[in-house]
Amino acid sequence: METELHIAGGAGPLEAAAIAAVVRQVLLEEEVAASLPSMPHLESPWVLSGRTEAPLEK
Repeated sequence: METELHIAGGAGPLEAAAIAAVVRQVLLEEEVAASLPSMPHLESPWVLSGRTEAPLEK
């Protein structure tokens, strides 16, 4: 999964890199969680919700 992230509004390069790293980590954890059978969510300091039902078939 490739995601392009544009951060505007005064964020400097270090802030933009930090935000992008967090967003990439959350997206990766969500992708992994979506591929697992229905079970308690993976522990993440960024995501407070969890998957309690099977993922929707695409």
